[in-house]
Amino acid sequence: MNKVDIVVNEAKKLLKENPFDVGHDLSHHTMVWRLAKRITKNIDEKIDMDALKTACLWHDVVVTKLPTKDVLLKTKMTDDSLEYLVVLLKKYKFSKEFINKVVIAKKYHHFDEKPRSVEGKILWDADKLGVLGLNRWQRFIQAEKNGKIPKSFVSYYASTFKEKYLKTMRNRLHFKYSKILHDEMILRLIKSKEGRATAKRFSWDLKSALPK
Repeated sequence: MNKVDIVVNEAKKLLKENPFDVGHDLSHHTMVWRLAKRITKNIDEKIDMDALKTACLWHDVVVTKLPTKDVLLKTKMTDDSLEYLVVLLKKYKFSKEFINKVVIAKKYHHFDEKPRSVEGKILWDADKLGVLGLNRWQRFIQAEKNGKIPKSFVSYYASTFKEKYLKTMRNRLHFKYSKILHDEMILRLIKSKEGRATAKRFSWDLKSALPK
C-alpha cells in the first residue's frame, strides 16, 4: 500500500466512525472523488491526481469528537481537521509542494469561497455537483425519520440548496464539462419519480437551474 492510500484510508476510517452528518459521510466523499475523476478526464489541465484524491477524501472530514447540532460549528470542526491532515502528511514525508496543494484545495472548497488551484477548482465543482445526487437527499430524509438528525438540519440544507445551489451554482462551476454534468444530474432528478417527489417536498424549482 502506498502512502497516499494510507492517508486516504485514514480519512475513510474517520468518516465511518465520526461523519460530519449523513450527507457528508463516506458515500458523499467517494461520490465527490468519482465526479472529480470524470471532470479531470474532460479538461485540458495539468493535475496532481494524488493531491486531488487526498483533498477529495478529506474535504469534510471531522476529527473533533465533540457532538453538536450546530451546522455552522460543525463546519468549523471540518476546518480543524486541516491541522490533523497536515501532521499526517508530514508524518509520511510528503513534500511541501504536495501538502500545499492538498491544503489549498481543502481549505477553499466551501460554497462561498473561491478555489485557488486547479485541484481546488475540481474539488469545488465535484463537491457542489455531489449535492445533486438523489441518494444524498434520501439519506437526509430517512435520518430525520429515524431521529438521527433534527428536522432543522434537513430544513437548513434544503433551503440552502434552493437559495444558493439552484440559483447560482451552475454559473460558478469552473469547467464546461462540470456544467454538462450539472445539467445531466438536474435532468435526472426531474425525470425521476423520487426526484420530483423530493423537489415537491422542499419546494424546489429544478427546471430553474437549467440554462434558458
